[in-house]
Amino acid sequence: MLGIIGLNHQTALVSLRERLSFNESEINDFFKELKKSKYITESVVLSTCNRTEIYFNIEECCIAGGISIVFKSLLKYKNIEDSKKKNFYEYTDEKAIEHLFNVVSGIDSMLIGEYQIVSQVKQAFNISKQAKFSGKILERLFIKALEVSKIVRSNSNINFGAMSLGYVVVEKCYNLLKNLDDKTLLLIGAGETGEIVIKHFVKKGLKNIYISNRTNSKAIELANKYNGNTIPYDEYENFISKADIIITSTASKNNIISKEDIKETLNSKIFFDLSVPRNINENIIKITNINLYNIDDLKEVIIQTNERKKEKIELSKNIIREEVVKFCEWMSVQNLNPAIKNINIALKYIHHKEIKKLRNKISEENYEKINEFGDILAKRIRKEIISRMKDITEGGKRTEYLKVINDLFLVKK
Repeated sequence: MLGIIGLNHQTALVSLRERLSFNESEINDFFKELKKSKYITESVVLSTCNRTEIYFNIEECCIAGGISIVFKSLLKYKNIEDSKKKNFYEYTDEKAIEHLFNVVSGIDSMLIGEYQIVSQVKQAFNISKQAKFSGKILERLFIKALEVSKIVRSNSNINFGAMSLGYVVVEKCYNLLKNLDDKTLLLIGAGETGEIVIKHFVKKGLKNIYISNRTNSKAIELANKYNGNTIPYDEYENFISKADIIITSTASKNNIISKEDIKETLNSKIFFDLSVPRNINENIIKITNINLYNIDDLKEVIIQTNERKKEKIELSKNIIREEVVKFCEWMSVQNLNPAIKNINIALKYIHHKEIKKLRNKISEENYEKINEFGDILAKRIRKEIISRMKDITEGGKRTEYLKVINDLFLVKK
């Protein structure tokens, strides 16, 4: 059975999302916790600036029990109080599949249609594969989700005119400063988000670009691409006073800029903290002429633009519903297979056990005839049982019934 627990930009503020964010090392540690349970057989952790979601597959346990195990493991690992459960959503089976398809297609994103989520889902899946914690079900699910994303985007044009976080940041700066030509940008963090930000600043005419990154080679590569400059990572604090716009987009779990790092200034400075967890301490707003924005502060601009995509969202959802039905049919077959296998084994075992008793009591000719008739009878019984099983379990959806059937036909030799 499939399950998801998670929270996102719609259910939790950045102050909670940052406490539940994962880097790759933490994901692998968390997998070790989940693997302690024999019921959680597969898992993928998707952690972005706007969401943290745990996808998992459960065997030999009811779905409520599986969700409880994952919840307890997550809250314990992240030291989160139980009262925060109200910020989480949980989905199972068909709803879980639909949710993932919505996520990777960009219609559950803060920025409707954005494409960065595709690479983030791929990365989450690859981490699970490398940790050997994705099996037949989640592997098929995530591969299918990426296929669905392509179908949705090509047929609904949901990503046409899609904004990126970088676009929103630049527009916000432009509205505040009116002219970017003579402004100086300091970007701390040379990852995918950082590059998107610089790309849009360059389009708006900003020329004075400085990049600082823990791995200097990445900063140099990005600076060369956009005709910028680099600042050694251990010197970016000294450059803050020279910049008009300071943007952080790093994977650091701690603040890298605080009030003590900033000198009093007569010129207005704009800070954008695009990191989750946040990189900039909120105490900097106590300094005169300092403006600080985080991801949640950009929601107003984003909502206005997303409103224009209502028709495309509905078309995307219709496509996704069709794909969910197809995947559920595949899932049902996978659920039925173990029971069908046990039924086959049980009938063959009974047939051979009983026919063996006649071996020395009748002629070889009669033995062969009875054996042949036994095979025919077993096949007919098998066909009838499987047909009734499909009806009772609603095509394999009622997994609690399948468990009983599995147990009924489990041969104890």
